[in-house]
Amino acid sequence: MNIPDDYKVLFLQGGTSLQFAMIPMNLMRNRKADYILSGYWAKKAYQEAKLYGEIHVAASSEDDNFSYIPDCNDLNISPDSDYVYMCENSTIYGTKFHRKPESKGKILVNDISSCFLSEPMNVSDYDMLFGGIQKNLGPAGLVIAIIRKDLISETVLPGTPTMLRYKTHADKGSMYNTPPTYNIYIVGKVIRLADKSSRSLMNVTFRTGSEAFEKSKGQYE
Repeated sequence: MNIPDDYKVLFLQGGTSLQFAMIPMNLMRNRKADYILSGYWAKKAYQEAKLYGEIHVAASSEDDNFSYIPDCNDLNISPDSDYVYMCENSTIYGTKFHRKPESKGKILVNDISSCFLSEPMNVSDYDMLFGGIQKNLGPAGLVIAIIRKDLISETVLPGTPTMLRYKTHADKGSMYNTPPTYNIYIVGKVIRLADKSSRSLMNVTFRTGSEAFEKSKGQYE
């Protein structure tokens, strides 16, 4: 991903559903944000964010059951919005953003759960990227968040728990409490499996450690 030095990589718990709350808690300074509704998970994030402030729909494809990506060249963004939220790929509806939305200078947050590491991407096009690893990188329970360092601060919504502040995890190297060590270990294994020049964009292989089991195709008497 060629992550620039001015971004921080955090290993977090709680799945993407917890990020739906952490993002407004940490980034919604004016209690306003804009969401692009392109599928089930974007709408779920939108509904969660509504608990914390005034959330505006910048664009939506819900009128046709999310069968297309809405036009994001001239989004209807609130002037005092804190950020614009998108979900890049929808596994449910089979759609994907092929161009970065025009966020008009606002912070752009991107949920990349279902396309994480499936292709090269320009991280600096976004201010925050995050994704649950269970689709492409390892077992459920771990979220990787890539956040511009200047967005990680003490300024959060009043009442935000210590555990739900990005700065808490950034300051402690993602080890404020006991991290999901097994999940992180497996991610490390997955991204080092195949030779870099020959890696598939969509398929990751693994071994069970038992040649007999593998030859049996998982079937034992």
